Amino acid sequence: NANEGPWYDIEFFHGHSQMSESLYRRIKAHCSESELRRSNLSKMCLSLVQEVEEEVGGYYVYNLENTCNYDRTRSSARHHFNQLESKRSFSGDRFGISRALRHRQYFPTFSGRHSGGGAPCPGNAMNDWLSLDETLLAIGVPLDINFLNLDNGHGFDYRTNQRRVTYIYDRLIKAKKKVLIYEGDTDGSGLETPAIQDIFVAYFDDVMKLEKRKWRPFTVDGHVGVAGHHISWENNQVMFVSLRGAGHLVPLNSPRGAWVMLNKFLEGEELPGYHP
Repeated sequence: NANEGPWYDIEFFHGHSQMSESLYRRIKAHCSESELRRSNLSKMCLSLVQEVEEEVGGYYVYNLENTCNYDRTRSSARHHFNQLESKRSFSGDRFGISRALRHRQYFPTFSGRHSGGGAPCPGNAMNDWLSLDETLLAIGVPLDINFLNLDNGHGFDYRTNQRRVTYIYDRLIKAKKKVLIYEGDTDGSGLETPAIQDIFVAYFDDVMKLEKRKWRPFTVDGHVGVAGHHISWENNQVMFVSLRGAGHLVPLNSPRGAWVMLNKFLEGEELPGYHP
């Protein structure tokens, strides 16, 4: 999680009914918001956050509703990557970590079992597809290539010297460029809707003083097929979009919603509204 404390994690899991109401109320009663937004929790708060870990159980950090079951490993030999044996060599994923649930750090490998419900489980489909000679020839890649499929792998760690990058958007907007910020509302990697809203909506509203249209649903059909929600500024020059039921990989989880979002954004048009 990119956020300093467990505040957004707790709200995310509670909002998606992944923890009990009783534990949520105990956290609210014993931990202040300012404390939960920091990483130095009191002994009581740390204990309660660890209970959240026990209640939530396992999940895929890039999509809470992913139906894959993943095997857990804490082996130091696999600290940076998993080597998948197939026709070609693939380095497995090291997935993002929730700092609030930091004791749950693990590097999941698809177990071949589905949990049922939620987003379809892709399993190892991408790796299998990329291992085909036909695929490599079609995308112009040498047949003897080795692939690296990783996030935060060894020597690839994120190192930041910027607390905020909002100044980039300031430059873009003043240069009359279009700006689209989007996320999936089941992404548990620290890019949850509330966290992103707290940063960018407040910046566009309070700092840049942009003309705003409020949060509202958008559809794929201009009727009742709700794909998510959005806020826009400056006659759609700037958009913030949250896609319903999508995780970190929005086009994979919500291909139709993603297509409508990108198409309308590039055309400078309003996203289709909800008209029951």
